[in-house]
Amino acid sequence: MNKTELKKTTKKVLDHWEDNVEKAAKDRTVHTGCQDCSYCNNFLFQYETCKGCPVFEDTGIVGCQETPWVRTKNLALYRFMAGEGKLLEACWDEYLYLLNVAYSQDLI
Repeated sequence: MNKTELKKTTKKVLDHWEDNVEKAAKDRTVHTGCQDCSYCNNFLFQYETCKGCPVFEDTGIVGCQETPWVRTKNLALYRFMAGEGKLLEACWDEYLYLLNVAYSQDLI
């Protein structure tokens, strides 16, 4: 994937997580699966590897492990057990993490 395509994909990822933040703020269902992620759709599903994904390039770990996504996914899955505002906080953490990755890799 060339840099221009990666920047477009990054915008889709950030837009998706901005939307998740808005949904969490309104106590609506957020979408955290890799089928909802433009990075996964362009790397994991297409090439069966995370290599090239900006998150993988940041962490060196497959599957977005050890990122705020793990907590967000779990809170979204078990939202009935999450405390007030915890899912919103987790969505913000993931969005800000991805924003930081995008800036650090000159993708926005």
